[in-house]
Amino acid sequence: MRSMSAPALAALAGDTVPMVVLIEMHFDPVLYMCLADCNVEHDGHVWQGLGTAAGFDGVTDAASEKRGITMRLSSVPIEALNLALEENTLGKRVLIHVAIYDSATYQVLTVQQVFSGTLGQPKVSEEGGKGGIELTAETRSVTFRRVKALRLTNTDQQRLYPGDTSFQYITKQSSHQDVWPAASWYQQ
Repeated sequence: MRSMSAPALAALAGDTVPMVVLIEMHFDPVLYMCLADCNVEHDGHVWQGLGTAAGFDGVTDAASEKRGITMRLSSVPIEALNLALEENTLGKRVLIHVAIYDSATYQVLTVQQVFSGTLGQPKVSEEGGKGGIELTAETRSVTFRRVKALRLTNTDQQRLYPGDTSFQYITKQSSHQDVWPAASWYQQ
């Protein structure tokens, strides 16, 4: 459950709610984009307005359902597609915020982080001089649920560090039964 200030709740109860989705991608340098028709200044950064050329599937906020999101950029020039292919996006951090504004003064009332995750490989498409980029991002809970490639076994240790025998007796040690004397033996 997220908490909001009283002015933000009042703005959400109104007929029209001015809000902007802010997308922060931690490349080198960090990219600041927003789903607005113009650039937005917030937190000392200029967030590049993408307008209707960008979108993403909904972010769920249920404790039982943790999943990734897919962001789509359409009508991207070919030069930007080349940049997307050159940059290593795998594992880069992405944050998505929602900024709620006052409908009268357009002052920022609240900014809530709604998603935090890591990026996957982009899918790039090209048609008639323009292109599209589709980026997937997933939360840490999705990453933690994946099957791990390594186990604490002698075979995996030998594959990583040939000649290291520190896990040689791990199987024997895990199944070994220790026999301790009865408590009366210590009281003698």
